[in-house]
Amino acid sequence: MSNYNVLPASLAIRSMKSSGFKSTDYAVAELIDNSIQAGEKNLNTKTNIDVVCVERKIKINNKKYNAIKEILIFDDAGGMDPDTLRNSLRFGQGTNLDPEEQKGMGKFGMGLPNSSISQCDLVEVYSWQNKGEVFFTKLDLEAIYQGSEEIPGAVKKDIPKKYHNASNLCQADGGTLIIWKKLDKPSWVRHEAFFKNSEFLVGRMYRHYISSGKAEINFKAFFEDGIGNFEKKHELKIRPNDPLMLMHGTSAPGSYNDNPAFEETDRPHPFPVSINGKTSIVNMRFSIAKKSTRETTDQNVSAGATPIGKYCARNIGVSIVRAGRELELNTTWISPDTRERWWSIEISFEPELDDIFGVTNDKQHARNLYQADLSNDAENLDLKKYDYLDSLRESEDPRYWNYEISRIINARISTMRKTISDQQSSKKNGPSKKRKSEKIATLAINERSQKGYVTSTDKDNIRTSIEDKTNRISDIYHENGMMEEDAIKLANMMTSNNLRFHYIDASLNSGSIFDFSQECGDYVVKINRNHPVYKNIFKILDDNEDEDSAGLIGLKMLISAWVRLEDEAMEGSKDKEFYEDTRIAWGQMTRDFMRGLND
Repeated sequence: MSNYNVLPASLAIRSMKSSGFKSTDYAVAELIDNSIQAGEKNLNTKTNIDVVCVERKIKINNKKYNAIKEILIFDDAGGMDPDTLRNSLRFGQGTNLDPEEQKGMGKFGMGLPNSSISQCDLVEVYSWQNKGEVFFTKLDLEAIYQGSEEIPGAVKKDIPKKYHNASNLCQADGGTLIIWKKLDKPSWVRHEAFFKNSEFLVGRMYRHYISSGKAEINFKAFFEDGIGNFEKKHELKIRPNDPLMLMHGTSAPGSYNDNPAFEETDRPHPFPVSINGKTSIVNMRFSIAKKSTRETTDQNVSAGATPIGKYCARNIGVSIVRAGRELELNTTWISPDTRERWWSIEISFEPELDDIFGVTNDKQHARNLYQADLSNDAENLDLKKYDYLDSLRESEDPRYWNYEISRIINARISTMRKTISDQQSSKKNGPSKKRKSEKIATLAINERSQKGYVTSTDKDNIRTSIEDKTNRISDIYHENGMMEEDAIKLANMMTSNNLRFHYIDASLNSGSIFDFSQECGDYVVKINRNHPVYKNIFKILDDNEDEDSAGLIGLKMLISAWVRLEDEAMEGSKDKEFYEDTRIAWGQMTRDFMRGLND
């Protein structure tokens, strides 16, 4: 009888072999995913995973070399029953295809077979749920090419003794051993290169699991002689590689392995995403290098040339994390500037958002998460940007959420880049600045209060202790991008001199030129970095010297006077509401008037 299959199995397999994985370690990661998720499903407090390279002698041009001939992946995640074992080698037969089950790393049912055939022509799998009762099956591409279309049924078969020597996980109460044989596309010939590259990548992918103690991943290398004896050559315990540089016990160089090189610039930013009537939270975290991290004792060596600088350079990008596991480092937000290594961002979400963010079935990309320019895209469609955004939201287009996330990310990156630039010069907004603007404004309000114009802010200034004020003001400086040590120094200097105005550059979502708040008897004035006045006036007047220019001092006094005007208005009065509304309306009108300046 003629075969009328839409796609013959042999042809499909040949096509799948050439698809997908960036390198061998990405393929291995798929199997680690399976192990960790199986461990979680079986309520393991910790899942242990051993990745083993088996080298043998090969002969090339009459010379003998050691080369990786087999890759083994062991785990103690509980094992599979015979039916599940057989199904594990079928494409599209994952246990998490039901949307209600999509709570972990697995989903697509492609991981084991797809990753395996990308690297080898024969994959063997042993699995057991009870000691002494091991089941075995395999996926043999040669048999498929010859016409076979079925995975062999799982049969009882003991794990060969030589593999017992490679990992004590063979003795686990329940576990799995996957063996890649007939390797045809390994990224590295020898284990040394494989370990060096994989430690960095695997450590980064699974940093949250390793750091929390939910998983332990070990790499091992053995040499197999001609009669099946194993000789251990190398063993490596994978440490977390945290691009945010906030974890302890990492693979970072020197003391930075346990002394984080970065600090968080703000609290984690949760962002709700609605899909099909349900809401899922996207979490964003932001970090920036400590000032001390970028200081070098050798004036002839740049911070980027230090071991920590080189390490950070390998982690440049926005880390996209799904279900606790990193998918990729997204570089669409990255500029050519070498200082990009000194900041980091992590975006994390759960599998229910896979369709929104376009997660690929090899879990190497989130195609719908990237730097997006709403204004430019809307203009290309001859639409106003907010009309374009509204249309995407109404049609539940995934791009809507990417634009919103990208807006937040772009604003934070802008702030962090400025902080890094200021940090490098150690002048702008640093503790050494002479603060003439703050002194003049403070003298002015003190004179006002002496004349009887006393506000609740003035009363708070008297009754708030210097310690409490210093702590609060330093927190505000730190929350707005200043290094913690600089924030503390500056707050101490300001409060000890009773300087009551604090000018901070900030990215505000409103159309105001500035906003302000009363804090412990002081005024915190935030100049809106997103308003055209900032670029066209503040930046031009800022000469980046130790003191504000005369023009910038004058501009700050205009703003300070308005701040005091609003503060002296009686609480709850119509005047107070009028002044606030006028400030906002003025900022919006000024923005409209200035639109043509940068055309």
